[in-house]
Amino acid sequence: MNQSKSRLAYLLILPVVLYVMAFIVYPVFNVIQMSFTDRLLTDPSSGNFVGLASYRKIFTDPVTLTALKNTCVYVLGGVALTMLLGILVGQVLSCSTPFTSITTGLILIPWALPPVIIASVWKWMLHPQMGIINDILMKSRLIDKVIPFLSDPKKALFVLVAVLAWRLFPFQGIMVSAAIKGIPQERYEAAMVDGANVFQRFFYITIPGIKFLLMTTSLMNTIWILNSIALVLIMTGGGPLHYTELISTHLYKTGFKYYRFGEASVLSVANFIIILILSILYLYLFRSSWKRVVTKR
Repeated sequence: MNQSKSRLAYLLILPVVLYVMAFIVYPVFNVIQMSFTDRLLTDPSSGNFVGLASYRKIFTDPVTLTALKNTCVYVLGGVALTMLLGILVGQVLSCSTPFTSITTGLILIPWALPPVIIASVWKWMLHPQMGIINDILMKSRLIDKVIPFLSDPKKALFVLVAVLAWRLFPFQGIMVSAAIKGIPQERYEAAMVDGANVFQRFFYITIPGIKFLLMTTSLMNTIWILNSIALVLIMTGGGPLHYTELISTHLYKTGFKYYRFGEASVLSVANFIIILILSILYLYLFRSSWKRVVTKR
């Protein structure tokens, strides 16, 4: 009887195992294998084993080094700004008012829209001549000449970070709001009795109560940002002069514009290793929190 149950269990999980092997494990090993070759899609005779030659070529390329630096700024800036806005919005949404549900639905629109639409709209809004943002600033006499938001090397990357945070903060805010509502109200009442002010209640009760959620969503946002290219590719294309080039856009251009699949695989492996290290670091730092969650279940 026990053997028949074990066989049934193995049969039930077999489709999942086959799916993981076919669509996750095999592609990963195939990319790693291809990273040691000189695969060029336009050359049928390519694909020869070259060892670490592709790795040396990629990581000595100035564009790759610029992309790594820009990716750090883009990811850290996007995650930090998203978290800050999400905490502020979540604090407001946690207050029970007749307009809370309506407001929640409205602010969720940027997160629900496809990134292609968001990038296209913001690109036109930030246009130096035809954009509404420059028009408003000029009519308000806050500036005396148009600002090239996306073509100025000193501003372009930070503008992209702001647009990225604008898209991500609604989801972060709603998650924070739900987490705040889950904190026992008795803690706030006890703190008020002890004379704690608003800021003390926020930093000593609210933040510790939502810490696990903040770290979880931060990891999710980090992984999503590292793998997303739509905003940057449509708004700036990695320009001007690679000042907004990211690892993801550099990977895309190398593979699908120049068809150098061997070098693109190297960038894919590097991106995969970064995400893997961040995930392992996250699981290690917050292993106690995960254990508490599992124990409660």
